[in-house]
Amino acid sequence: MSLILRTLEHGLNWPFQFHPAGRDALAAVEGRTMQVVLTAPALAFDLVFELGRISVRAPASVCDVKLTGTAGAFLGLLRADQQNLQSAAQGLRIEGDIDCALAIRKALAAARLDGEEVLARVLGDIPGHWLAVGLTRLATGLRQAGLRLARNGAEYLQEERGVLARADDVEGFLGAVDSLRHDVERLAKRIERLGARA
Repeated sequence: MSLILRTLEHGLNWPFQFHPAGRDALAAVEGRTMQVVLTAPALAFDLVFELGRISVRAPASVCDVKLTGTAGAFLGLLRADQQNLQSAAQGLRIEGDIDCALAIRKALAAARLDGEEVLARVLGDIPGHWLAVGLTRLATGLRQAGLRLARNGAEYLQEERGVLARADDVEGFLGAVDSLRHDVERLAKRIERLGARA
């Protein structure tokens, strides 16, 4: 088994040791196989649910359900709540037993990690809580800084360097292209009619 598949197997099984509900959800899909075919990056493997764990194996010809899509589409499906499930699955092609796919998604979603809970087990309740709060604030600050950097970078490239076009300029250009295309089509029809008269 490749290093990628072993790492994936470890990463998929690790959260279940913290969640009894997740282990119960795994029992509900015991003996089932889901084939995952990633289009970007190109990778295919089977997830086999057996003995209370998830085994990652090379793809076999027989599976209960087959999902094909990008890695981003799969992550979106795992993160989606029940109300957004249909829109999250739009980037995926699902073949086979849909009920099996939903049960597997439910099992994987049941093992979502609560970072504060994991830290509390390792460090104790109070230090774990404060470390989780600090890490959450750090992540929020980094996310906001990244968004500001992207916004300021885009503004610099639009206004100062003139490398990126503004949205209203692009819309105006596309409108002019559409108008020109319609004018050319009308001119072609007119030439065709004049050629038919001659």
